[in-house]
Amino acid sequence: MAPGEGSSFGTRLAKAFRPKASSKLQKRPRPSASASTLAEASGSPQYEIRSPSPIYHKEAVIDSQLGENLDHTALLHSLVYDDEVYDEQQLSRTTGIACHPEDHTLSKIPLPIWDAVLEYLTPFEAASLAFTTKGLLWRLSLRPWQALNHPENHQYKIQFLLTMDGYLPNHLLCFLCASYHYRIHHGSETLKPAATHNPLYKCPKAFDLPFPRTRITPRRNLPFSFVQLVTRAKRYGPAYGIPVESLVRRWKEDHWTHQSQFAIINGHLHMRVSSSCYAEPGLTQSEVRLLLFSRDDYSPYFSACAHWRDGMLMELCKCALSHIPKPADSMGQKVKDKLHQRHYDPRSIVTLCESCRPMRRCPDCPSEYLIELKNMEDRPTNSFKRAISVTRWCDLGDGLTPMSPEWAACNGELGEYDSFGAIGGRAISGMFEAHFTKEHIPGQRILNLNPRAERHSHDDPNWY
Repeated sequence: MAPGEGSSFGTRLAKAFRPKASSKLQKRPRPSASASTLAEASGSPQYEIRSPSPIYHKEAVIDSQLGENLDHTALLHSLVYDDEVYDEQQLSRTTGIACHPEDHTLSKIPLPIWDAVLEYLTPFEAASLAFTTKGLLWRLSLRPWQALNHPENHQYKIQFLLTMDGYLPNHLLCFLCASYHYRIHHGSETLKPAATHNPLYKCPKAFDLPFPRTRITPRRNLPFSFVQLVTRAKRYGPAYGIPVESLVRRWKEDHWTHQSQFAIINGHLHMRVSSSCYAEPGLTQSEVRLLLFSRDDYSPYFSACAHWRDGMLMELCKCALSHIPKPADSMGQKVKDKLHQRHYDPRSIVTLCESCRPMRRCPDCPSEYLIELKNMEDRPTNSFKRAISVTRWCDLGDGLTPMSPEWAACNGELGEYDSFGAIGGRAISGMFEAHFTKEHIPGQRILNLNPRAERHSHDDPNWY
């Protein structure tokens, strides 16, 4: 028997129960200086002891702009909505324990005191308070924002959404549903006649309720959305709307010619509409009505505010038409006029009376009117004719909301508005013309358009 064969079974059994090397990652021990020197002196080869399991090295991705490590897995996990955290928040509200980790002075105020503070605030103020910091949002919860969805708080919700107007250049606030809609034609919105379908955004209530707008002429109006666009462009920048010059128009309807001009003065949108029409002398009462009133809705052909029935506007226009001189009879003509077959001089200057000559201001809205008789050239006949011209200047407000005093007053939606007290001594027409000419404008006497404070309805025939 060879030596060592008798112990082969015990040797094999000891090897079977010998503990195996660990598969865990272990830190490689750094060899000491003495061991390395001894190995080099002996000339024996050096062997590196490695772990049985492989070690994977992950290369770190560093952002070149911020200098931070980009861990996409951590970013994806941070977007997960954790229901337990929000359930804990609601639980803390019921138990009266503040769970927000921020530690500042507001965290020391008990929650019942915050509930008492909300009772003294309007829904707009309460929602703005909850929107201030995360700590206040944790303490006030979502109740102030949920209260804005109630129908009775519609105006407060609009007031709260207006605070975000400067951060949404691609959207426009809809006042019917109190939400922001994406602009369909960004930067290329065009003002069109009232009969043309011209949506600026998609609104679910577009066919249920009428959009806020103001009347310019019988078939022309100005939607409030365009007032928003031009005032936003002036307030925040061109990306938020359209230039005010894009609203200027010149058109002709029936026998009247109209021209509109707009300007933003002191943050308010001002409008001037000049309307003119040829008029013959010696018109009867029926002919005067056909000349001044539209057959569509029996409103004036020219631009007028919602209070034109109450004041003296139509009475003054009829008075101005009565000043057009009639042609003289054949017996009273001069010999020179008979030879040239001329009844009267069409270029003679016509002066108005003390009643229809001055400028008039509506006491119930910021609108001013000026009635004139001019000699205008008739292009088809190449002759000058008498024409009546009515010019209206008005202030349409700041363009933030349709409930602004100026916009609501011009549309007759504001019961109490004193234009003489609100505007003061300076005329709207003077500010508008000075914005373009930059020169001194001669003073014009401005009188009250409704000195008798009359109120006429549709059933009263006196306005016609």
